[in-house]
Amino acid sequence: MFDCLELPHLFSMASTMGLAVLENLMLDVEKNLTKIIGDGQRVKIYMLQAGCFALLCNESFPWSSDNLSHKLNEKIHDNDPECPVTFRVHSGTFHFLPGQYEAEEVIRRGVIALQDACSRKVTYTSYSYVDDARKKQSFYLINELEKALFFNTGLYMVYQPKINLRTNVVTGFEALLRWRHPSLGEILPGEFLPLVENSALMDDISQKVINLVIQQVKEWKGGPCSLPISLNLHISDVNAVDFPARIEKMINMSGINISDIGIELLESQNMDNVYTNLSILKEKGFMISLDDFGKGHSNINYLGSIPFNVIKLDRSIIQNIRNDTKANIVATNVITMLKQLGYRTLAEGVEDGKTLSLLNKLGCDEVQGYFYSSPLNAEHMLTWMHAFNHEKKF
Repeated sequence: MFDCLELPHLFSMASTMGLAVLENLMLDVEKNLTKIIGDGQRVKIYMLQAGCFALLCNESFPWSSDNLSHKLNEKIHDNDPECPVTFRVHSGTFHFLPGQYEAEEVIRRGVIALQDACSRKVTYTSYSYVDDARKKQSFYLINELEKALFFNTGLYMVYQPKINLRTNVVTGFEALLRWRHPSLGEILPGEFLPLVENSALMDDISQKVINLVIQQVKEWKGGPCSLPISLNLHISDVNAVDFPARIEKMINMSGINISDIGIELLESQNMDNVYTNLSILKEKGFMISLDDFGKGHSNINYLGSIPFNVIKLDRSIIQNIRNDTKANIVATNVITMLKQLGYRTLAEGVEDGKTLSLLNKLGCDEVQGYFYSSPLNAEHMLTWMHAFNHEKKF
């Protein structure tokens, strides 16, 4: 089974050249495949969808995916030199004996192998039981997550305090989503959020998080935890045209203040189109933070233009500053640069007093990490705040 055109490319072709051109192109692909393979081969060709073909053949079939891809490109462009498409074939194979499986199962396993090749951006993969089990587990988790949202069960927030390094005062909290599954137990966000981050379900999760955080702000009003809470949103949420007006309306209807809610975006997400909405949110009074700065390949080009208030340094920048001169130099220069650009800096993942002291000397504004507290549910966070405030008095 192989795929020669990615789905976004298909939509682009259909919208620019028309469906008729696309259909004719796919028919040409099938005809040329038949010519390439030749009459002497006992092979059946099926078009499963536009750009996706299945070949049913025996193990003596002589063509490799690389050779077939090259030959297909060559054949198409020989027939039509103006053809705007370059075919990149990804293929997945599944070996079976006649009668061993139902036809639907053979196709399903072939698709699993093909999806694996496409996602890994390699020419060829063979079916793997491990990959199949992983995809089944992912599908199961997505369905279970949808149930958790629909029935309002299992999803909850925990909170981690942010500490001002100069005053040793708690300045606010970061809200973090957790999922307690009835049979699988605790499932961390890193296990389930990547499965849905590009789907409509992500919108539902973000809405759930916003509602939970607003409710928590209301419950903590007037007490020791009556401080701003920042929540993590996906870039797609913030990019929605109506998002600034929508979240402002939710906050106004709840009776809390815009200054009670902060918004955090991951540094690893694409910031190309988010400037307008972030500017609107900042003007309305939201505190905007860039999370995990320094994780992976940081792009400092947007720092001077995108309207953040706070840059949160990933733990990878600060975790070795105690005993690594080079790490100390990097952290020093990053913090200095960010301060010169007018940002507040917050170091994440602080776990010991020596790192805390060094960050204070380097001019970092705030910290967050296990040195002070792990993420706690609302009840335990309130207990922690009472204890923290009591210790400061002595």
